[in-house]
Amino acid sequence: MKWLLIFIVLLIFGCAESTTNAPINNCQIVDADSTQMDCGNQTYTIY
Repeated sequence: MKWLLIFIVLLIFGCAESTTNAPINNCQIVDADSTQMDCGNQTYTIY
């Protein structure tokens, strides 16, 4: 269920750190067992 937690966190922050202004719906989970998200050209690690 970690992916669900990550998704909720991203909904809250909306990839605010993205420099590409990518919409939240462009964010995809790189690996369901990891904490990495791919937001357009940016990859984020959730701490």
